[in-house]
Amino acid sequence: MIREKKEIKDIKAVKNAAKIYWEAPQFIYYPKSSSWYLGIVILAIILMVIFIWAKQYFSAGIVFLVASVMFIMAKNEPEEIRYQLDINGLSFNNKTYEFNQFKSFWITENDFISTLYLEKIGAFSHPLTIHITKIPASQIREFLRQFLPEKEDQPDSLNESFSKFLRL
Repeated sequence: MIREKKEIKDIKAVKNAAKIYWEAPQFIYYPKSSSWYLGIVILAIILMVIFIWAKQYFSAGIVFLVASVMFIMAKNEPEEIRYQLDINGLSFNNKTYEFNQFKSFWITENDFISTLYLEKIGAFSHPLTIHITKIPASQIREFLRQFLPEKEDQPDSLNESFSKFLRL
């Protein structure tokens, strides 16, 4: 359900709105145990043997590449990113996204971290995903409601669900 975009009646109040700053990790990091790595190796070997037995050498190579990429990704730890919200839009990593580049937003909250999703304009665009730490998600929600409609009850994306499942 999309909540209608609110009209901003007091533009002076918006112009005087404080900037919101926060720092958050680029992605959620899950420490991996040796059993996690062992499970990936065993699964990759089983799949590669099946594909080689079926004379699907290209598929066996893809399994090897995917397992290799998973090992590399598993060791990467996130960098802390500083985010800023103000009347000009969202800024981070020396880039500013204006609000007119987005259709809507939503925020999911769980026990230890909240996540902001900004839905980009465009048929094949995936949402911009930003984690929220050290400040209340409600503060960001109230600020964004001045500029964008809020979607409610959005499930995690397939990518997010897959990453959580594999603890990547």
